[in-house]
Amino acid sequence: MQLSCTKRCFLRLIQFLQFPLAWASWSLLADGPSARSTHAAASDLNQVLWVHAGKGEELLQDLWAYNQLLNTWTPVPLFSTAPSARKEHVAVTDGNGDLWIHGGQDDTVFFNDLWKLSTNRWTLVSNGSVPSRSSHVGVWDSLNGALWIHGGFDGVLRQDIWKFEAEGSTWFSIDGNDGPSARAHHVAALDAMNGVIWIHGGYDESALSCRETSSFGL
Repeated sequence: MQLSCTKRCFLRLIQFLQFPLAWASWSLLADGPSARSTHAAASDLNQVLWVHAGKGEELLQDLWAYNQLLNTWTPVPLFSTAPSARKEHVAVTDGNGDLWIHGGQDDTVFFNDLWKLSTNRWTLVSNGSVPSRSSHVGVWDSLNGALWIHGGFDGVLRQDIWKFEAEGSTWFSIDGNDGPSARAHHVAALDAMNGVIWIHGGYDESALSCRETSSFGL
């Protein structure tokens, strides 16, 4: 049964009031990852923040986990099977707390590989089934067990939408030509309650910043 707007707003107000006031202040965390940019991050239901790769003094491959309950940063050991060093990729977590990494680039090659980290072990889930890209956006759809990605750059700006269904390990191209223009360096968020992906901003083919906000119903 779908909730009315009034009921949804009331539930969100209750959720907001449950947060302690201390959450309204900033805290500086020390002893974490080295200085970097164009990296990827995601948090899970176990209150762990994952930070992966990016560009510092050199291209990075490392993975860090911040445990919010223990207030500690921990470097995750690299194994022989792991995503290569990269930047401008996307990271999401699923309902099981597993971390997913897709795409990016290393200043020479654009990637299209999809990786999953489960119990600190990397698995290459998909490689070659979707066009390579970097500077795209991605969200995890827990209701359908799927990763959605949009846009990005692989030498040209992209406008396409793709859906990866985890159960069948299959990519699906979604018709998105009537949606946002081709772009990169934008942001996306999932409204799970209403089944909507929100996309905002980015750079388009004119190399200008976009200002519009678009929604895509799942």
